[in-house]
Amino acid sequence: MATITSPFDVDIETATERVRELNDKVLTAAKQTGNMSLDAYVQTVQTVLDFGQKVADSTKVEQISELAKSQASIINEVTNAYTQAARELLK
Repeated sequence: MATITSPFDVDIETATERVRELNDKVLTAAKQTGNMSLDAYVQTVQTVLDFGQKVADSTKVEQISELAKSQASIINEVTNAYTQAARELLK
């Protein structure tokens, strides 16, 4: 005789394992996306800083060029500290 199963007859352990696996996949994807976003951020900041330095160098005024280098250095250090901390959180 065939037994009728209810849609509510679910193996809780199997369902729990499937949810854990899905959570792991989502977490892995979020970490990868976070790292890609940080890579894009660093690249964008570097591009902007390079452009600023080129503009400053084109003025042929030594003080402006040195000021741009100093500013780029500070921004680069802050960016590196920020991204390093963010990458640690994504581990």
